Amino acid sequence: MSYLKPIILSGIALSFAGAIGAHADAPLDARKLFMDNCAGCHQAGRVGTRFAPPLTKVQLGALSNAAVSTMIMTGITGTLMPPWAGKLSQDQIGALATLVRTEDADRLDWSLDEAKKSTKVLVDEKTLPAAPTYKADVMNLMGVMQRGRHAQEPESRVVFFDGATNERVAEVLVRRAPHILRYHPTNPRWAYVKTDTSEIYKIDLYSMQAVRSVKTALSGPFMAISWDGKWIAAGSLVPGAVMILNADTLEPVKQIKLTDVDSAGKGTDSYSASVTSSAVGGNVFTVAARTLGEVWIIEPNKPDMPVTKVSVRESGETAWWLYDGFTSEDQRYLYVTDRAPNNKIKIVDLLEKKYAGSLPGGCNPHIGSGAMLKTNKGNLYFSPNAANCSKGPMVTVWDDKGKLVKEIKVGGIGSVGIASHPDAPYIVVDARASRDGHIELIDKNTLEVVRKVDVGGTTGYPEYTRDGRFLYVGAGYMGDHLRIYDSKTFEMVAEPRVIAPAGTFAHARVLWGGVKGAPERPLGTPFDKLRPGG
Repeated sequence: MSYLKPIILSGIALSFAGAIGAHADAPLDARKLFMDNCAGCHQAGRVGTRFAPPLTKVQLGALSNAAVSTMIMTGITGTLMPPWAGKLSQDQIGALATLVRTEDADRLDWSLDEAKKSTKVLVDEKTLPAAPTYKADVMNLMGVMQRGRHAQEPESRVVFFDGATNERVAEVLVRRAPHILRYHPTNPRWAYVKTDTSEIYKIDLYSMQAVRSVKTALSGPFMAISWDGKWIAAGSLVPGAVMILNADTLEPVKQIKLTDVDSAGKGTDSYSASVTSSAVGGNVFTVAARTLGEVWIIEPNKPDMPVTKVSVRESGETAWWLYDGFTSEDQRYLYVTDRAPNNKIKIVDLLEKKYAGSLPGGCNPHIGSGAMLKTNKGNLYFSPNAANCSKGPMVTVWDDKGKLVKEIKVGGIGSVGIASHPDAPYIVVDARASRDGHIELIDKNTLEVVRKVDVGGTTGYPEYTRDGRFLYVGAGYMGDHLRIYDSKTFEMVAEPRVIAPAGTFAHARVLWGGVKGAPERPLGTPFDKLRPGG
């Protein structure tokens, strides 16, 4: 990895040794400070995203060093930005303020060779136990992403709960904020967590410890595991690429840069958004090339891992912002959001490898992991949205044919998560707020909101347990609690402390084919065979 134009202040005594391992009178490298403390949200090179702004002279150059330093010290109320006073010294904060006020974004890279060199064996897998070392059913585990207030160790960790008793089973520490958890689709002992700064940890669920790790890029949290359990695809923002890894060893085997020709015929770079997997066509990965308006289909089991680029651009569109997605129950169709300005849900046929059309997505659709509902007329699929347009917050509903069925108005300032389960009476969507968020319960028959339940904090990422008896909801980032409800009465049954909780991931997702609300099927089910005639 190379840094451009390093800002180094020498001869300054540092008061914070923590993650950066600084020593008194050592040179103060502002870029390294940024990478160690800020890149998880604002991305490597300070390029930012829509959720955490770029930190460059274009955005901040008009402000004084004192003003920027104050924002770093005190944080920004109602956002993810925490106070860094006491965590970083005055000199470190001043160096960061100078960097973000006076410098353009850095162009950084991370190569396949660098990824290979970063691979670590943390525990000899031959020494692992043959069965779980706890009483909980391993398939009923609930993994909660504890970001931590500063998105780094010692607070960042994956917290596992027993979905039957709602008791804490174990915590697995990671160096940076965990973002996505994926479970092995054929072997119940393995899980994989990816951080915002692109580290992947292989977790042994029997002994509850990380056994291997690898750094796949500088930043970007996206990841999927193939349904045959052989491969991992890791998408990144910096650099804009997808890395294919051996799921057993975490060895990186191929890097694919997300570059192509844009609508004007000009060569352009993009970066990864959602990465998903499907058993269709002998197992494929899909990568949403965020600003290219393309979905790339990768076939890891074929020689050279060929890529098919499917354009989802439509007439009249001039820009794209592809983000998250999930597949239909039979894994044939990918539903991927194209956020503002297009505000659509776009559909890709993974069997035919072609674009299948779009439907209105509300205001900045945010599918997350999506959800579905089986009815006597076929499946219905659901996507919340992050609002920020005149339509306001809503849930978009469509059918098996990709036709819009309904737009359900909801409250809050937008939503990021939705949950469904065949044995739970409601579809649940989060209604976020800066401090006093809630969830809204949607009746499965009328598709109308019938109840609101106050949760607190920003509220987000509802997830049912394997049997649908309980619903987990994060009450962060300002709440620092996980709230667990009885799914029928919505009485709160537990409130464990989790510092800045983000997503919750049920192990049962692999039994649902990755689609919340789908019926449970045995581990290792070939979900593509659910397709009529398949």
